Amino acid sequence: MNEPVRHLGMVLDGARVAAYRRALDAAIDEGATVADVGAGSGLLSVLACRAGAGRVFAIEPSPVIGLARELVAANGCGDRVTFLRADAAGVELPGPIDLVVSDLRGTLPLRLPQLRALAGFTRRWLAPGGTSVPGRDTLWAAPCRNRRAIHRRAIQHSSAGEALADVDLSPLVASVTHTWWRQDLAAEDLAGEPRSWGEVVFGEEPGRLRAELSWDFAEATVIDGLAAWFSADLGFGAAFDSAPGAGPETCYGQAFFPWPRRLEVAAGDVLGVTLRADPTGEHFTWSWRCDLRRAGASVASFDQSTFQADALGLLPAGGGAGGS
Repeated sequence: MNEPVRHLGMVLDGARVAAYRRALDAAIDEGATVADVGAGSGLLSVLACRAGAGRVFAIEPSPVIGLARELVAANGCGDRVTFLRADAAGVELPGPIDLVVSDLRGTLPLRLPQLRALAGFTRRWLAPGGTSVPGRDTLWAAPCRNRRAIHRRAIQHSSAGEALADVDLSPLVASVTHTWWRQDLAAEDLAGEPRSWGEVVFGEEPGRLRAELSWDFAEATVIDGLAAWFSADLGFGAAFDSAPGAGPETCYGQAFFPWPRRLEVAAGDVLGVTLRADPTGEHFTWSWRCDLRRAGASVASFDQSTFQADALGLLPAGGGAGGS
């Protein structure tokens, strides 16, 4: 996505921005020193200045730092913000800071290099008694219907008209069932109650996540895969989430982990899911296993992993088709 467009989408996410503003207003004492790690467009640096920060270090490794300079200047904060085009893991500051603020999330808050850099930066530069915003994110999942699941459409319609009538698409279809991708799901797309499956604590070294989840179905339905999202606790009573139906302006969307085929669920069925995210090299390797049981017997069982897609060189560093 075009970087200015992506950052404008983040700025226009009302729930996100209001929560960050509440947290920063409560957390920042007059004259405090703040580090905005992964400053992006510079909005959080501006909000830190509005909350009373005396000095802000805006740390951003990408060229978007030029946009941050302009946004900060346009809001009259240029005399209080120092821009550092650098990775947070190796940046040098004049001394300890009072508060670290960041939003390093993608669709999910599991971007491994950024989390590691933030953890290293926090250990090195946050003063004793200092504060981090956000504090932690809780991860959620639920089985879902997905009307836009492209792999299911490909399975149902083996060709795209006459032009592909004699082309076997099965290798391509199989490859996308070992990745996840970003979707914008509605609340009514969920086919079960959300289950919490993990937690990310910002400023701490990321580790392995693993959860055993299950759902009992009281009535018949269909499910295409698993939806996953997060709820953010910024501290100081400020929070927001990216759940399906959270609002049309949410900039995060949800992660969709597909089954290889649509499951027809009967009343009384039980779905068991094992969901894992393992730090591997520069990203998380994801795996999701499901077993649908009817009257105690398995009627469908799948074992999927981004390791399969990664072996083909199909994944970006985020570990999923939508980034993570």
